[in-house]
Amino acid sequence: MPKSKKEIYFIQVSLWLIMFAASGQFMIMTPLLPLFKDELKIAGQQLGIIVAVYSFALAISSLLWGIISDIIGRKMILFIGSFFMSITLLLHFTFNNFFDVFLIRMLTGFSGGILTGACVAYIADYFPIQKRGRMNGFIYSGSAFSQISAVPLGIFLAAKYGTYLPFCIFGLVLICTSFMIYKYIPEPIQRIPKKIALKKINTQYLDLLKNSTVSSMIRGYVLIFLSLMIFVTYFPLWLKQKHNLSNNDLAGLFVIIGIASLLGGLLSGKFIDLFSRKKGILYSNGFIILFLLLLIIFKDTTSVIICIIFIMLFFTARLVAYQTKTSDITTGFNRGKVLCLIISFGQLGILIGSSLAGYIYDYYGFRLNIILTIIPCLILAVFYKD
Repeated sequence: MPKSKKEIYFIQVSLWLIMFAASGQFMIMTPLLPLFKDELKIAGQQLGIIVAVYSFALAISSLLWGIISDIIGRKMILFIGSFFMSITLLLHFTFNNFFDVFLIRMLTGFSGGILTGACVAYIADYFPIQKRGRMNGFIYSGSAFSQISAVPLGIFLAAKYGTYLPFCIFGLVLICTSFMIYKYIPEPIQRIPKKIALKKINTQYLDLLKNSTVSSMIRGYVLIFLSLMIFVTYFPLWLKQKHNLSNNDLAGLFVIIGIASLLGGLLSGKFIDLFSRKKGILYSNGFIILFLLLLIIFKDTTSVIICIIFIMLFFTARLVAYQTKTSDITTGFNRGKVLCLIISFGQLGILIGSSLAGYIYDYYGFRLNIILTIIPCLILAVFYKD
């Protein structure tokens, strides 16, 4: 396939915008929960349900669409997913009560399931293995840039004009992106014949779970997101309560963390292309453990903040390396369902981690959150298989 610079440019921009909008609309939910509670009179115990229903719907949806993407092609799955998510995000304008939020976030999670793994699968189908790390790092920078710019701005707009506005803006971005995908980006591989793809569809995922390589990657993904959510869910509240950071301080910190994540993703992509996926995963995982241990030791606010910035940087570096590794273990014909299966189990890690984080923090304090973040990292280091 001839790969012109113009074609590659549109691929990069389209995938970057998908990551920017899809990540932004998810990341902005947590800081907006207090506004949902006040604006829509939602009970406190219902706020966690709003977050959980998105991940649950995404996990279920991605299992279905992973197989479909192998049939209809990556380009079409990206178009359908980005267009459908744009509609569900624009529907956030209709929020009136808890049921509205629950239903629309569930639909948004379903559309997120369509896109799950699609960007990584497209990169793996289109680019040679020696360039995939850098491309994944660049695409993931869309998420970091969203955290730096769109999320803080979205929080401001939501407080001033209503919680629906940032979601609608992300929806408009995805409408433009879906047009760009349909018009300008190519289908990277020949699609698998429908009869082959649908043969024994009910046993395809069971067969994959029996594959030792796939099951190993699944365990790693669960551990990665479990450790991430146990830590990130409550560290802002801990900084506010323990170290007396103001809302403005936290906003500034999140901008710095976003920049660190941006650098972590880009540098990780280059590193794993030059050396190996295994080194990228294990080195970044090792640095996470190191800075978590330092976070337990240090007491002063400045040292604590520096540790958190580096932890988030290496969280991103590890994720980019692991996502690239998952795309390497598959072939074009089954890459969609393999990636979606692995990422669906990652959502299980998110659900368990975020649920445990609140209980641990309320009853035992954030120090135990840190310790329990280290444990999945150690398990990953010991049992990781290349």
